Amino acid sequence: MKKLLVVILIAPLVLVGQNVYLIGDAGELAGGQKTFDLFAAQSQNATSEDVLIFLGDNLYPKGLPNREHEDRAEMEAKLVAQLELMKNFKGKSYIIPGNHDWAQGRNYGWQQALNMENFVREYLQREDAFLPAGACPGPVEVEINSNAVLIIVNTQYFLHGWDKPREDGICDNKSTAEALDDLRSVIERNKNKHIILAAHHPVYTYGEHNGNFPFKDHIFPLTAIDKNLMIPLPIVGSIHPLFRKGIGNIQDNTHPKYKAIMKAIVDAMNLADNVVFVSGHEHSLQLIQKDGHHYIVSGSGSKTTHLKKDKSIFGKSELGLAVLDLQETGQASVKFFGTENGLLYESELYRKEFKNEEELERNVSFQDSTVTVIASERYKSGKGKRRWLGENYRQVWETPVTVDVIDLGTERGGLKVLKKGGGMQTKSLRLEAD
Repeated sequence: MKKLLVVILIAPLVLVGQNVYLIGDAGELAGGQKTFDLFAAQSQNATSEDVLIFLGDNLYPKGLPNREHEDRAEMEAKLVAQLELMKNFKGKSYIIPGNHDWAQGRNYGWQQALNMENFVREYLQREDAFLPAGACPGPVEVEINSNAVLIIVNTQYFLHGWDKPREDGICDNKSTAEALDDLRSVIERNKNKHIILAAHHPVYTYGEHNGNFPFKDHIFPLTAIDKNLMIPLPIVGSIHPLFRKGIGNIQDNTHPKYKAIMKAIVDAMNLADNVVFVSGHEHSLQLIQKDGHHYIVSGSGSKTTHLKKDKSIFGKSELGLAVLDLQETGQASVKFFGTENGLLYESELYRKEFKNEEELERNVSFQDSTVTVIASERYKSGKGKRRWLGENYRQVWETPVTVDVIDLGTERGGLKVLKKGGGMQTKSLRLEAD
């Protein structure tokens, strides 16, 4: 009797992650085209599961004007170059606003932001392409997959000093305080996932928005206006860099209000491990790690500025983009690409162990029948924050109270948690602008 030899070939298991492409400050077509070509090359093998995010300042210098404005056609052309990348991208794509899209903080900034949103919606025929909608502060929660979530906040809303949606508007959150408090809830609800928190303004940066200017700017300050104005003005030339370093304008992370906002965001991030905060604003590529979180700056979509590199894990003043790789196994890594030098840097960021809902419920303890808690730590603050954001009944929120612990008893005997939201919601509306 002949024996039959059966050979079974087992193919190796290939773990395919999801790529999140990050391009910020792409609002100047002259420089932006180089980055767009780079993105096209890097995203050739993108899948329907990948994500592209434009991180604000999508139009320089002051966003999208009304239809009758003489610069409207030129600004549309700049924006269309980015929207075409979104249209042709195989995965999900989003565009968020920056300060220049809000007319660089001028009193008509809200209208300019709505102009851009309406144009993006009409061009892409998508309700969820421009987020947060309606110039609202957010946060907007977008599910990437069962183990990853994208959270988008409109940081220019927090910093804008003129008209914007408030109590009588369409926004779910009617103020900065409400939005930041809601951010805490969204992060805590998703703490067992990959969390990408996307905004235009960085929490940390080592570029000009942190007062870091090249020595040349101290001696020849007029070159900031025209590179040919090489007129030496020592001492006088140092006034502007020192101001940006010590006090800053509202768009600098040295400014008191900016710092108060970012402290509140970091406090919310601390409710989870390994949050990745992604932003633009600073015209460079940076990777910064602080207190268990990673901060990616990818703001050199069309411009570059001076960068102090010795304090960040990675820093480069070169046109380019960043790519996050999220694995279902819990691994997250990042790559930075430049238009001149290709792959500039790559690194694993963290490895996270995902727990299913049953495992999380088993960790809930009802050992005591009562517990003493405060209503919220969100409103703890120093004098600076109280001055800029108000009292907001801080003493009441911080007063300890004793409450009963109740087991709501699900079918599995665990804790039943009522979730707010449950995913991204969009509203179909025509915004009043243009």
